[in-house]
Amino acid sequence: MKITYKISLLNSSKEIVKEIEGEAKSLVKNHYLAFYIALTGSAVSLTDVDGASFTPLVSYSRGLVPPQLGPVDIKAPEGDSSYGILIGTSDASPSAYDTDLHQKFSCHPLSTILSDVYLEGDKPAIHVVREFENNNKETTIKEFGMIAKTFVQFDNIKRHLIFRDVVTPIAFPLDYSLRVKVKFSF
Repeated sequence: MKITYKISLLNSSKEIVKEIEGEAKSLVKNHYLAFYIALTGSAVSLTDVDGASFTPLVSYSRGLVPPQLGPVDIKAPEGDSSYGILIGTSDASPSAYDTDLHQKFSCHPLSTILSDVYLEGDKPAIHVVREFENNNKETTIKEFGMIAKTFVQFDNIKRHLIFRDVVTPIAFPLDYSLRVKVKFSF
């Protein structure tokens, strides 16, 4: 799997002022453990954004379908900055053991949008996009990542980091927007 990103700075008229692109190379241990759970149905512990260990819900179906990781969600609604694509101001090096962004930036996040799977040539791909409106203060964005909402029981939800990357610093003035577009391709 290859993960690429494009981060666009938009002025108040929604015109692109600056863009940076790159390849995200910092999938964390949680991602691989969640993938293992999805493949095997095993009860394996993940680490939530607060550093606590938890075991996600694994659903068992009758018949020939193997056990599966319970519902996982990255499509955060507008105003919810607890999961989905998030941005931050830390330039601390990524680690496979990161459990959250190092320093989240508080601003107004719009809904996380997830595309359908589509073909790019003969290879499948998925886009995840989120825009942030800076209604807080001028800052410099240096990190971004993706956090999934995972069910432990049907009424007990935990959040775990999928990846966190440090990027070329991008100034984020007040009343501007930042669009983060992440592409997963296979």
